[in-house]
Amino acid sequence: MHMLSYIQNTYLSNSAKNGNLKKVKAALKLGADMNARTNGWTAWMQAVSNGHEDIATFLEMKGAEVTESDRINAEIRAKMNKACNVISGSATRHMARMINHAKN
Repeated sequence: MHMLSYIQNTYLSNSAKNGNLKKVKAALKLGADMNARTNGWTAWMQAVSNGHEDIATFLEMKGAEVTESDRINAEIRAKMNKACNVISGSATRHMARMINHAKN
């Protein structure tokens, strides 16, 4: 893979992961390969696993290749991310209560 392709595909993957549809579209327009894998994950998988269904749907409409294995892996990762966010949110709320209690 050429360095330019690697950069375009990484940009696409990160944009999908972060939920930025405008950047996803720009990366594709610049020639990024929506089916390329960055660290084993396609842009579609990054979108699904991070809860960005609009981007996943857009990529599917543009012809993203999605295998059953990709779908399962992305859905498992999405559930893990959601669980981690719940735990993180609970810990943050608990810490805020402790800080407010200490102030009073």
